[in-house]
Amino acid sequence: MILGRTKSEETFPAPKDTVFYEVALSKEESYLITGNTKHFPKTPIVVTPTEMLEVLKKKP
Repeated sequence: MILGRTKSEETFPAPKDTVFYEVALSKEESYLITGNTKHFPKTPIVVTPTEMLEVLKKKP
């Protein structure tokens, strides 16, 4: 099955990063894990590796 990605209206400092954000938007409970959070919109799905570890610790 091929899934489309959710298009974003956000503007990115590096346009090539747009696809990664759109893929994360496309699936519920997905995250975009990056060391460069400044390249993406401030949203709960954009996290650093350390933040992702905290998210995983909280999951049952």
